[in-house]
Amino acid sequence: MKFDLIKIHSKDQAKQLMQNIKADDIGIELMINKTINLSFLIYDCDFYIANIIKQEALSCGIDACVSKDTITAKTAKTDCLVFGDIKRLYKFSNKLKIQNFKDLRELGEKLNNQLDAYFGEFLWKVGEKIFDLKKNYIIMGILNVTPDSFYDGGKYDTVSKALFRCEQILNEKADIVDIGAVSTRPFSETVPVEEEKKRLFPVLEAIKKRFPQIILSVDTFNSSVAKEAFEYDVSIINDISGFTFDEKMSECILDCNYSCVIMHTKGKPKTMQENPIYQNLITE
Repeated sequence: MKFDLIKIHSKDQAKQLMQNIKADDIGIELMINKTINLSFLIYDCDFYIANIIKQEALSCGIDACVSKDTITAKTAKTDCLVFGDIKRLYKFSNKLKIQNFKDLRELGEKLNNQLDAYFGEFLWKVGEKIFDLKKNYIIMGILNVTPDSFYDGGKYDTVSKALFRCEQILNEKADIVDIGAVSTRPFSETVPVEEEKKRLFPVLEAIKKRFPQIILSVDTFNSSVAKEAFEYDVSIINDISGFTFDEKMSECILDCNYSCVIMHTKGKPKTMQENPIYQNLITE
């Protein structure tokens, strides 16, 4: 008798394996959620919350790893690693949703939503086009119309040069062209908004005229630039600050019905490399 050690990554993979075995269709639907194991890392739990998480995980037939000092309350906070198969993780999240502690109820809701999202559709609507991110990747071509970007500063700082590069990007099968008119390289200086517009809008106008079907993104953290870019049929705003440099940006995104790429930076471009220290990158 031979065997293989396999890792099941998706329901489709599990279903195909069971169909190859000629399992009953109803049986496949009953078993499929038991074949895939996931782990959730939950940060900074109060010790009493962590104890409840551990107990409820075990009661559902899965497990949770917590600090050894949690049970004696020698530690006030601990991370929790919860792991198990999908069927029992759903059971676990539903049990958390009926706990007395608000933090646990909210955690249960979030875990449940995350499980649904992991196996559900992942669609991104950009203008009239819908990208299925579960089934494919998206290529975004970058076009910097700046004199000082760290990679291509000065290469495409005229309309004719920008048009030439845009055509190259499209021929290379990019799905989206992202245009930036302000360098955000480390230690870069702030550029006045009017200068950003002066660089950006003539290029947007020429590109949209030459390539009317193109999907355009604009790399900006200024809401006034984003608002005017809408007139050039831009579909996406790519904000390196995650809407934190300009408090009006999120309102602009909603008003213009933009799709968006939300980035992160620690500090402003001029200072972000001075002391970029994280205790926990993801949560921060």
